[in-house]
Amino acid sequence: MKYHEPFYLPHKVFGKINITELIFLITSFLSGLGLLMIRRWGWYLFVVATTAFFIHNGYYFIKYPSTFSKGPLLHSIIVLFAFLYFLQKDIFLPYLDKRRKGFRHAKRYPIQIPVTIQGEIHEAINISIGGISVYWTNIELPLNAEVSLSFEIEGETFKCKGGIVAIQKNNNVGIAFRELDKRTIQRLKRCIKNYK
Repeated sequence: MKYHEPFYLPHKVFGKINITELIFLITSFLSGLGLLMIRRWGWYLFVVATTAFFIHNGYYFIKYPSTFSKGPLLHSIIVLFAFLYFLQKDIFLPYLDKRRKGFRHAKRYPIQIPVTIQGEIHEAINISIGGISVYWTNIELPLNAEVSLSFEIEGETFKCKGGIVAIQKNNNVGIAFRELDKRTIQRLKRCIKNYK
């Protein structure tokens, strides 16, 4: 380790840490907390802290190239861009683009139809591109539980997975669609566009 102290004696490390490292440590904790709470400030703090960290390490890599290994630095850059590319939908969905927040922000259409959920039939209250609200009494499933959905609109049958995102006292249960492909989304748009 940099400070030659065992990991089970963190107080000795904190006694030697410099101000820059302390700032990185605090911002990493705060940005992680913000991301966990799904707050936009957490995402922006993460971007700022990560950028500053790369600039800091890049500066010392250029200034003291013999003391750093190019392999880990290159590996970190590749992994970062891979995460941003493959997880961009999950990043934009909760943190940035309100138009892509799906169930909670998409336009809802008052379509009352029977919906089969986990083999039980419930009545839909409204439907959007991102999800569906159903009347569900005595629900025993917790938030974030995954369920299987099946319903029919305008002669079109839809079967997909969903996640429970809201359970209200008036027996209104919100379920967000999961893993809808583009073709299914387009079919759903065509079916619900005539409802006002």
